[in-house]
Amino acid sequence: MLDPNDRRLYLDELRPPVGYTFDRAVCTTYSLDLLSLLTVPLSLAFSETSGREEVFRDPIIVLEALQRTVERIAIFCQQGRIVVPQSDSLLYSYLEKSVVEVRPPSRHGVFHPKVWLLRFTSDDEPPLFRFVCLSRNLTSDQSWDTALTLEGHLDQSRKNAFSRNRPLSDFIAALLSLAVRQVNPNVQEHVSALADEVLRVRFEVPDGFDGEDWSFMPMGFERHSRTPTLDGYSRLMIISPFLSGEPVSLLARTGNNNVLISRSESLDALPPDLLADIRSHTQVYTVDDAAERPETEDEQLSHGKDLSGLHAKLFVAERGWNARLFTGSANATDAAFHNNVEFLVELSGRKSRIGINKILQKEGERGALLDMLVPYHPSSTVESTQQEKLESLLEQGRAAVAEAGLALRVVPESGGTFVLRLNTHSPLVLEPELVDTRCHPITINVSQSQSLSPLANGDEVDFCGLPLRSVTGFLAFRFTAEVQEVRQDLSFVMNLPVTGMPEERDREILRAIVADRGQFLRYLRLLLSDDPDAYILSSLRTRAVASDGGGTEPESSRVPDLPLFEDLVKTLSRSPEKLARISRLIEELRDTEGGISVLPEGFSELWSVIRVACTKEDDL
Repeated sequence: MLDPNDRRLYLDELRPPVGYTFDRAVCTTYSLDLLSLLTVPLSLAFSETSGREEVFRDPIIVLEALQRTVERIAIFCQQGRIVVPQSDSLLYSYLEKSVVEVRPPSRHGVFHPKVWLLRFTSDDEPPLFRFVCLSRNLTSDQSWDTALTLEGHLDQSRKNAFSRNRPLSDFIAALLSLAVRQVNPNVQEHVSALADEVLRVRFEVPDGFDGEDWSFMPMGFERHSRTPTLDGYSRLMIISPFLSGEPVSLLARTGNNNVLISRSESLDALPPDLLADIRSHTQVYTVDDAAERPETEDEQLSHGKDLSGLHAKLFVAERGWNARLFTGSANATDAAFHNNVEFLVELSGRKSRIGINKILQKEGERGALLDMLVPYHPSSTVESTQQEKLESLLEQGRAAVAEAGLALRVVPESGGTFVLRLNTHSPLVLEPELVDTRCHPITINVSQSQSLSPLANGDEVDFCGLPLRSVTGFLAFRFTAEVQEVRQDLSFVMNLPVTGMPEERDREILRAIVADRGQFLRYLRLLLSDDPDAYILSSLRTRAVASDGGGTEPESSRVPDLPLFEDLVKTLSRSPEKLARISRLIEELRDTEGGISVLPEGFSELWSVIRVACTKEDDL
């Protein structure tokens, strides 16, 4: 069940199965880390990549992974909850069309589901769908979370939908209606296709669960507002980092020998009488301090707080020999059950296999969840009113920016540079306690940030002298609030609409990454490789040694070497589709200023020979 020794990596849940290739995917998350998102195409396109450090260790590999996948990935996240990257990278701009910021139907809630729906294809089998329901956002967080993975093949001969899949299909289709601005047509197409096809997928639940008695549970939509039913059971277990209201008060009136696992801060914040009633017949635990800390962005404010090591959400209810389990994104809070958009999956089975004792295990047993828990003891620490005021001010600032209708416009300058101009539909009014409010495109250094104060008068904020490759819709905001000489910061990114974006912007990014002849040759050999994963592994090892001071990578400037010519000829006969990709790369480079210079001496002549030898015009 929940084995603390089974720490699966987020990316492992996304990799294509053996014999399949990635086709398309949709993801939902509350908060989003763009660097973590850059690693997703790596996982989908190649198997020999795993860490965030590899993103910047070899941008050529990331670039090719993006080229192969990013137009078929849609990421929906809560508006204003994109994390500011720790370092700038031109690669982030490739994600602009895939990232869709949304707002929930309820103005009092947040968009909080954490799911993936992926489609994989095979030459020999019907399309395979994978649904992943998580308690974790798409961030660099290392906390304890839960993940449920369901897989099933598309029944291509089936005309009628599986009724069980209707809530999932409706949820996927409804995402487009939550977007705060016009969604890219490619994203619309992929989302609609997934929502339609998933109706005819026969999903299989993991061993131990009843294959007939389970359901998808989207929450927060008009047609889908069902919440976990926990009344009338003999024993309950709730795992939730946040607690409030009706969902947690069930433990005071339902069941005996219940179990509650949460954070000390959340337990301390419960009304004393309610907490006493809960503890009278509930074992209350927190996660041991040795566990990792979770993300700092969630449905409640968490500026500067230690959130212990818990981020999992799980509800288990037992009656007789049986148990029901609800897993997904929802905390045991009124906000989650009544205002937020959430997603849970309801499962059932024998309590001997999926019940509370099976999940907890016995102390000292391998993988025992109990071994990472400690009994809860109330804390005397009380958050100050001043701290609450600072957090409230910062959140008000974030909300004001999100609702201001900000937009960007690209204006050419003389000399080949550009102005990125930020404007708003109406004056941006911020509280005076926000003593410093600044922003900058995430592709440039924070030292070049500009004050937001002109927006208060209806004026514009200009970022001048930008090379085209640095023009982006991703804008980072940083606020500083001050109350009684105490300051606190908040930073976040928004994906803003851009008008006047030159069509050649992406080619300029390509040219900046494929900066010299050595980089071009490395890219070329990746495209020609019969085993890209082996090539990538070798490349990463070589670059790791070079970055650690163990040497430098050789940089070739001349080409007509026999192995390269042989590789091109072999590709011509065996995999002509690779030549089409190489042709596009060469043409994109030639269309940029100085791009021809990265082609090694003699390569143009070599490539002309290959083109002449190509008998099918469509091959190139």
